[in-house]
This record gives sequence, C-alpha cells and structure tokens, in this order.
Amino acid sequence: MKKNYIKDVVKENDGITLLALVLTIIVLIILAGISIGMLVSDNGIINNSSNASEETKIQAELEKVNLAVFEVAGKDTENIEIEKNSLIRALNRYFNNVILTETKDGIAWIFKYRGRIYIIYKNGSTEIGSTGKGKPKSPKGQPSGVVIENPEEYKDNDKVQTIADGNDESFVLPFGGKYIEGTVDTGIVIEYKGSQFVWIPINSDLTVRGTDKKMAIVSVGELAGKDDKGRTIYEGQFYDFTNTENGVKATLRVPNEHLRIPREPKILDDCDTTSYNTVGITAKSLQEEYDAMIESVIKYGGFYVGRYETSFNGASVASISGVEPMTWSTNNYRWYGVYQKEKEFTDESDLAVSGMIWGSQYDAMLNWVIATEKDKDKLLETTLGNHTRSLVECGSYENDKINNIYDLVGNLAEGTLEGGAFGSRIARGGNYNSNNIKPTERYFYSNPTYLMVSDGSRMMLHIK
Repeated sequence: MKKNYIKDVVKENDGITLLALVLTIIVLIILAGISIGMLVSDNGIINNSSNASEETKIQAELEKVNLAVFEVAGKDTENIEIEKNSLIRALNRYFNNVILTETKDGIAWIFKYRGRIYIIYKNGSTEIGSTGKGKPKSPKGQPSGVVIENPEEYKDNDKVQTIADGNDESFVLPFGGKYIEGTVDTGIVIEYKGSQFVWIPINSDLTVRGTDKKMAIVSVGELAGKDDKGRTIYEGQFYDFTNTENGVKATLRVPNEHLRIPREPKILDDCDTTSYNTVGITAKSLQEEYDAMIESVIKYGGFYVGRYETSFNGASVASISGVEPMTWSTNNYRWYGVYQKEKEFTDESDLAVSGMIWGSQYDAMLNWVIATEKDKDKLLETTLGNHTRSLVECGSYENDKINNIYDLVGNLAEGTLEGGAFGSRIARGGNYNSNNIKPTERYFYSNPTYLMVSDGSRMMLHIK
C-alpha cells in the first residue's frame, strides 16, 4: 500500500514538473522574442544606436563644414559671397581632396563626402542635402531619376514620388509612371499607362515657373466663391502671343465675350444643350473638373500634357509616336467623343486624372516654353512639321519638337476645352492643311458639333 502511494505521488509530481518545464520554455521563448525584437527591430536598441551614431557623424561633419565657412566668411555675415577656392582650402583642413560643384542656379555649391551631400550657399548658410541613408531631402546634386523626400504639401502621400531631374530641380511622378528623359527646363518626359507625357511646372501661386503669368485665378465673376462642396471656384487666364524685337511675348487677354475673347470653364449654349452633347457636359461638371485640376496643380507644382497628339486604336486613346492621331471625324465622334475618350484614358483605380487639355493649360505650356528659352523661337514658326495636306503619324517630324513636345506647329490643330463665341471650342496651332498658322494661334470657329478632319486634340494629366 505504501509503495503504491509513493508511486502515485511520484507520478503526480512528474506530471507537474513536466507541465512547469513546458510553460517555462514557452515563457523563455516569448521573452527571447521580445528581447530580440527590442534589439534588432527598426526601432530597436541596435538600430537606434546605429542611427544615433550615424546622426552624430553627420552633425560632426556639418559642424566642420560650418567651421570652414566661418573661416572664409569671418564674423561679418552681412552681404557676403564666399569665394570658391578659399572655401576649398578651408574645407581641406577637415576633409581630404575636396571638390565643389556649383548648383544650376549658381547660388550654392555641392560638397559630397562618404555618400553624404552638404549644400553650402554662397551667403554662408548650409544644409544637409542627403545623409546617404534613406531618401535625399533635396534634388540638389542628385542624378536624374533619384527619388527624394516628398515636400510638406504631400509628404504623407505614398501614391506619388518626387524625382530629381539631374539639374537640381524635381518633379512629381505618380506610382506606375516611369521617368524617360529630360529636365524641368528642357521637358521632363514620363511614361504612364504606355503613353508619354511632358511635365509643365507651375508655382503654388499659379504662375508659370520662371514667369509672372498666372494660368488661373480665383473666379471674380458671377461664380465667385465656393461650390456646394466647399471647393474654391477658379477661372482660366489667357494670353495673346506676339512677335517683338526680343522674341515672342505673352500679353494677358482681358475677358470680353463681345470681342470673342474666351472664358474657361464655359458651357456653350449653342452646342452643349443640343443632342450632340452625348457625354452629359454641364456647367457644373466642367467647373468641378477644372477646379479639381487647379487644386492638383497647386498641390503638386504642375501638370502633364501629352507628348504627342492623341491617337485612337479603336478601343482606347494614347499619346504615342508612330500612329496617326485621331480627329473629330474619327468614328463620327466630333469634339464630344474625343473629350470623352481622353477622360477614359484613366479610371478610378489610377493615381492620375486624364482629359482634354484646357485652354489655360495650353497657354501655360507656351509661357513655360518662352521662359525656358530653348525652343521659344519655334513658337513663331508656321512651316515646321507636317503641312503636306495629308495626315501623318505622330512625331514624324523632329523639327516640330518644342521642349520635348511634338507636333505643335503642324499635323493637326488641337481642340481644347476653351470656350469661344458663337458656339465654338477653341483649337490651337497649325495643321496639315495650312502653312501660315503658328502654334500660339487660336481657331475661333471650331464648332464641336462638326466632323472636323484637321482638328484633333492633346491629352492632359493631373495627379490625384
């Protein structure tokens, strides 16, 4: 009896010991996992220690840069301009074989050290351009195509990337897009959904980059204020382009319907209220589309235009070379059908919104070309490109390329959303039937209900 009792107790104790052992092992595994996580996670001890060490190095290097600047500039920091060779000698006391590269705007130098970039302004101020870890903070000194930090305006938007152009400037690219070539000054070319577009840079006050020419203003007419969604209401600004002794010049057009000076956005009472309007355009829908575009331009600093005139493969539109562009007579679409097809290039799942180019966007594009100066003289040409009285494939004429945009002088006149007098939608530029029309000129008699064989269009793209 005693033996059995002891045996039973041993069995019972064995069971308790095994359970305790299993629980102990589980607890130790959990604790080990927590400890390892605290050590090696992104916010762990090891990583934080590494980050702190890296930050210490960066601040120490920046302090040396500032000491070198102080040695050159001295105590008087008012109205100074640091001399390059003197700065190199001062930096060489702290670093080896210093090389300084001047920024494109000429106001600073780039100093690269151990994968990090420091920006030294000629007025004596300094900043970190890149830590060599993570995204650079600035496009200055960065090669073209490098992704940099998004600015505050859209810092938390993970659907777009800010890209350096290799010339100390940057542009915005929706995910799914691909940088192809060019700079902000020569024309950034991207590919999106198999089509190519060119970036038009606009300042946050809606002036075209490098100019005082606004592409739009807050509406001051009968629609002034906000819409029923609380969105500010805007209207387009338009320009006349004339030849002067200093080249092409843009002058603001004063809105006056009686003088056939157009307004945008605008509903055409003579046409948009007829059965030809098969796409449901209303004054409200146009205003909402325009305001959404302007808000995007303010937020992201620009918009895209088709690099080529819009083509149609029977199902969808594109902005590509090597195919004939579509006209208002394609499939009997008229202006309305072209407008709708260009809108359908993107859908709700896309990170950008497509559509027919607005007249104020067209003028902004021309003002940007003038500001960059590279191809501005071509805006006064009438014979470049296709004027053979037959339609040709998009991009066929290399001489009709202005800031990386093709066929502005010839091939097709390009219909816009700009409204004119007597039921017209303004078309822009020359076409294959003419050799006396500049890309800056307007057709005031392009009726959207007609099957125009020499009128087409060009897409625009703005980021959501």
